[in-house]
Amino acid sequence: MTDILNAGFEVKSVNDKGVFEGYASVFSNLDEGRDMVAPGAFKRSIRERGPDGIKNPVCTIKGRKLYDPRKDGTNGGSDGGSSNHRLADHSTWEWSDNPALCIADYLVGIRVANSLTTSYDGQIIAGVGVDSARIDWANIIAEANFCDESVDLNGGGSEKRYTCNGFIDPRRSHTENLEALASSMGGVVVFQGGRWRIYAAVSRAAVKSRDETHMLSGIEYRSKKSRSEKANAVRGVYADVSAEYQPRDIIPRINSGYVTEDGGDELWMDVNLPFTTSGVMAQRLAKIALERSRLDKMVSGSFGPIALQDQAMDSITFSYTPLGLTDQKMRVADWRMQVASDENGNAGIVFPMTLIEEADAIYAWDETVDEQVIPAMATVVRVERCTNQTALPPVNVAGALTVVSSNPLTATDNGASAKITIASHTRHYGHASVVYNSGAITGLSFVTKYYVYSDDPGLKGGAVTYVATTLKTNVADDVNRIYVGEITTPANGGGGSGGGGGGGLLP
Repeated sequence: MTDILNAGFEVKSVNDKGVFEGYASVFSNLDEGRDMVAPGAFKRSIRERGPDGIKNPVCTIKGRKLYDPRKDGTNGGSDGGSSNHRLADHSTWEWSDNPALCIADYLVGIRVANSLTTSYDGQIIAGVGVDSARIDWANIIAEANFCDESVDLNGGGSEKRYTCNGFIDPRRSHTENLEALASSMGGVVVFQGGRWRIYAAVSRAAVKSRDETHMLSGIEYRSKKSRSEKANAVRGVYADVSAEYQPRDIIPRINSGYVTEDGGDELWMDVNLPFTTSGVMAQRLAKIALERSRLDKMVSGSFGPIALQDQAMDSITFSYTPLGLTDQKMRVADWRMQVASDENGNAGIVFPMTLIEEADAIYAWDETVDEQVIPAMATVVRVERCTNQTALPPVNVAGALTVVSSNPLTATDNGASAKITIASHTRHYGHASVVYNSGAITGLSFVTKYYVYSDDPGLKGGAVTYVATTLKTNVADDVNRIYVGEITTPANGGGGSGGGGGGGLLP
């Protein structure tokens, strides 16, 4: 049975929808916990915090401490000083944002302490739960060192090659979480020969050579990728540390030489970097992804016992005289071992492998040429209370409120992806009317709302590069940015759609 207590109260103000706010407490009533609230208990809190109450806290959290085999003399590393690590002793571990160490930690998993042994060998509560003996710790040491290498910044100073900062979503599969973690170093996680290995996106010397004499079969050879597999422009998002780790667009990168090779069409690819917090690091990872998409050659075939020396992600040189391949640098993308029979029924072990083209130039980075300036984030003014919303100033893009003469946006099904076309249009500023050329943005997702903009220092119009983003706030990230409008792309196989024209004001 539920007791009902009728208590009177005073309503001091109600908004136009009949909603009111306040603190509720029944004074001098003994509750089930034998607690009683005395009259006046909240007076000081209300006075200090105001009628809006406690604000939502914003916190920067430092993640858990990690095991680093480089500091463990019993596991391939080196002891020294006061920071010797031991895999079984969590008290020796230290905080790190090294991607290789983060991935190794997720593979081993987090276990609760065992009350009998005081060791952390109880029930697993997060991560995969791999036996630590199945981790190739020598590989972890090598990849962790790659990630910690310094890369120069154009403005002076340097940053680590790769770092990993973010949250694991327990609702996602282990495969999804491992892919997200590996994205922070442009790498992959590999399980082969009963061992787990991790590989970062770095140039690796080819230390082995393979040719047709090592093969047990003919080969499948791809000399050119299809158009749908290539890209000549890249965009994406990362978790910007300067914006409280909120998603922010990577500065779009278009390779004009590749666009010319592809018949003048822009072929966009998207990268998602949820564990990357540096804008320059995100640019480097995006460039690597773009350059990888341009490599064409791929070889598949069965190799003999010499392939026992190979493993996935090895860099090798491959020669195949009938195809004119000589010392072609390639990477082992897939390695398997299986039993097969020849035409006489004799069974034996073969090693099917897939090799894909590799090039050192993929990883080349010249900060004076490749690094693009990241615009300062727009200043956000937090208005605690404003009863008259019309008193707030409008968003002013490029220093001038604009009006566009007609809606210039249309979206169409472009085959494997959607396309937004921007018609030539005139924008009316306070000082003049400016004509902007037409353009197109390809490689977009279906059934997605995009906000289209261009950067136009000086408001000169003419030929500009149009960019589509799913984040409305990106439109106001730069004082030279002109908002064109918003549009939702059609479904795959659907017709076209029209958009809403824009101006200086965001809709």
